[in-house]
Formats: sequence, C-alpha cells, structure tokens
Amino acid sequence: MMRIGGWCDFLSQNNAAALIMSDAVEESATRAYTSVLANKAATIFAMADRNADAGYAMGFGLSATELASLPIIDGAAHQVLQKRGEETVVLKTNLDALPPTLFEVLAGHAPGVTDPADTLAQLMGYHKQPA
Repeated sequence: MMRIGGWCDFLSQNNAAALIMSDAVEESATRAYTSVLANKAATIFAMADRNADAGYAMGFGLSATELASLPIIDGAAHQVLQKRGEETVVLKTNLDALPPTLFEVLAGHAPGVTDPADTLAQLMGYHKQPA
C-alpha cells in the first residue's frame, strides 16, 4: 500500500494526472489499496449505481449522503457524482466531443485498437496515420 501512496505523490510532484477506473466497483472497494488511492485522489467521480453498498462508501471514502445519491442520479443522462475534498456535486456531463476511443473506455469497453501507443494517441485526440 505504501507504494500506491508514493506513486500518487510522484504524480503530484511532477504535475501529472492519472485516470483510474474499474468495471467492478464493489470488488475494487474491497482492495486494501483503494482507500489509499481515494485519500490521495484530487477528484473522485462516481457513476450512478442502484446497488451501492457500505463497502463502496468505505472503500472510496463516500459519506452516507453521497452513497445515498448514487441510486438516484441519472446515468442515462450522463450524470456523475463529483467529490473534490469535502465538496460534492452532481454533474450532468456532455460527452458529445469525446473521441470514440475515450467514450468506449468510459463505457467500460476495451478500445478497438490493440497497440497501447495507438490507444494513448487516440485518447489524446490524435488519429492513427494511414500506412
């Protein structure tokens, strides 16, 4: 767990960011390193979840009120809970301008490319050059 905290500190010291996502939130919440990541995170985004439980709250540091809001936010309308420090708001996001690869990742699908360099380039808004 100490390595996770150090890694987060290294990113902060170098003005870098990381996007850490999980398609198995309940399972991720039980991992020992999750609370370390949640405590170091500048911002946490939580998606709508009709079955959010106490493990989810404990693992990601959500309050009872924040946990209670997850079943009622509208995922179909792209609403997400944003937690930054002690401030929490529900955002309605506009995903229209996202590159297709990033939209696939956020939807929980593997990108349609197999080369990690191509995936990173697409996530940054670049397109693969024709051969």
